[in-house]
Amino acid sequence: MTEKIFSYFVEACLILLIIVSPLFYGSLLPLPRYLLEIAILLLMAGFLVKLAVSLRPTIIFPAAIIALMIFFGLLLLQIVPLPNSLLTALSPKTAYLYQHYGPDNFQTQLHTLSIYSFNTKNELVQYVCFVGLFFMVLNGIVRKKQFERLCSFIIAWAALLCLYGLVRKYLILEKTLTDSFSVFGNRNHFAAYMV
Repeated sequence: MTEKIFSYFVEACLILLIIVSPLFYGSLLPLPRYLLEIAILLLMAGFLVKLAVSLRPTIIFPAAIIALMIFFGLLLLQIVPLPNSLLTALSPKTAYLYQHYGPDNFQTQLHTLSIYSFNTKNELVQYVCFVGLFFMVLNGIVRKKQFERLCSFIIAWAALLCLYGLVRKYLILEKTLTDSFSVFGNRNHFAAYMV
């Protein structure tokens, strides 16, 4: 019974995420993106609690789990501060950039492989959310009817967004600074959202 309730809860949360995410400029701006990531992380925490209290937890893993683990390992290696000798051995060009264009105390500080580690951390959180959402869909949508309902909803919502975009473009003559094509502030946001 709890499995069925949880699968419907996951389906409802996915539908809510599908509705909300394009309304926030395709989640490309920092605040909406962080809010969606927090929502996905909370959903993942609920999934982990469900696994912890389940008598017989079953998890479906994709075949590419090893590739995902290697990918996340490499991302973590990018943001871990390393001593200069190890940094020079792993990436001589990064060490060169730090030495010639970085702060004066290059020899005394630890540095990351990533030149812009804040952005690398943001991308790591985003990829963790994507993979976590994928695992929740893989393990939470268990019935064929749920999958068909989710696909039908995605198609209907995309058609509604396209219809809104066409009405906005050709029937509403109000010219604003953004001149949006759909609910996004920039014409390219929908393409980035779909990627």
